[in-house]
Amino acid sequence: MKWVWRAVFATILIATAGIDLYSADRQAGEKYRESVVIRLAESRGLLYRQTRSLSNGLLTSIVFEAAGCSRPIQVVPLNLTLETAPLLHLVDEPGDIRRFVYIERDSPEKESFRIFLEYAKHTALGMVGRSPYVAFPTLVMVTEPPDCRAAESVDWRLIWSRDYTAASG
Repeated sequence: MKWVWRAVFATILIATAGIDLYSADRQAGEKYRESVVIRLAESRGLLYRQTRSLSNGLLTSIVFEAAGCSRPIQVVPLNLTLETAPLLHLVDEPGDIRRFVYIERDSPEKESFRIFLEYAKHTALGMVGRSPYVAFPTLVMVTEPPDCRAAESVDWRLIWSRDYTAASG
């Protein structure tokens, strides 16, 4: 019976340490993905200007300039499970074009259920080594002014590409 209690306490200890490591890895991963977004956008001619924190850090906007665009292009990482719709008006201006991108999905609307299915599909495929993507639970919202199409030239799927992120690391 003693061994059962020891196993329970060992599991709790390992889980607690794992949560701490996961939290640190997640923060490092978010910073790493930001650098991948910047490198990807710059490779297509967008000029990185700044990373802004909005609504007390609930949203982060990575801001780029592009030739021929009246206002900046913004890339906003969004957590799949966090409902951020009420905050999105803080990012862009009326008339701006929004696109929500997650791996192979690219839509003008945040299609949460379809994006979740895409996440689940690539997570399952990744477990058996059959997905070219790393399925982390972050999609991006790309906004640009109506007179600008520079962001359309960027293949945003590469944010999740195993090959691109491995080569970038």
